Amino acid sequence: MLSLAFGINTNQKQFPLEISEIASSIKNEFGIEVDGKKVITEFCNLLEEKIRGTLY
Repeated sequence: MLSLAFGINTNQKQFPLEISEIASSIKNEFGIEVDGKKVITEFCNLLEEKIRGTLY
């Protein structure tokens, strides 16, 4: 069994002090706001395609 855990920061501008040096977001990096639901949906769809291509 494989378990994955990760986060995608979309529109967050500031982060807790302890991670502020290493954390970022799509908004901070590209200067655009994105729909978080669309981002995670597309990510999951692409991940599923990659997994299916690898396993089947």
